[in-house]
Amino acid sequence: MSSLNDTELLAVLIGSGQKGRSAETLAGELLAMTDNDLQTLGKLTPEGYAQIHGIGKARATIISAAMELGRRRAALRRVMKNRISSSRDVYNRYVHRLSDLGHEEFRVLL
Repeated sequence: MSSLNDTELLAVLIGSGQKGRSAETLAGELLAMTDNDLQTLGKLTPEGYAQIHGIGKARATIISAAMELGRRRAALRRVMKNRISSSRDVYNRYVHRLSDLGHEEFRVLL
């Protein structure tokens, strides 16, 4: 799958095209709608995907589900990467959020 480009991956999710328009054509139109920006594409609702003629409610739901899985995978990767295993990890994670609060006093940890 890693050898497929974005249009081809979307075409796999779309499945089949419609008369005279391939799944890859529909995928290309979806990407064009968002200026080929996958971040923007991922923010669309099923109704947003369905704006492309040939992408109905079922296909739009499949695309939305794939985007949600991608978000969950990315969130899990961030959590796993940022595990807290020491007080220094807690300090590093929250110092920037809390240091400007008037009731907090922070010392630089060496």
